[in-house]
Amino acid sequence: MAVLEKENPKYAEVVENCNEALALFGHANNQIVLTRRDFLKPEIRDEYVHLCNHSAPFTSLLFGDEFLKLAERLRTLSK
Repeated sequence: MAVLEKENPKYAEVVENCNEALALFGHANNQIVLTRRDFLKPEIRDEYVHLCNHSAPFTSLLFGDEFLKLAERLRTLSK
């Protein structure tokens, strides 16, 4: 990056703006996922509501890759 900055001083500004935009998109995605979970809480059985916690991890799937394992564990704990 240092070589390109010497060639074009505007490059650093463009990279900075892109990094800020990516950070905003990441934050917006996180907020959307948490909001979707909040909207689903009233529709889910009480024993599974813990899957909607804001601290629960998510991936490309709304409730994360380990959803089935977590749901099964919650089912056995609630018995």
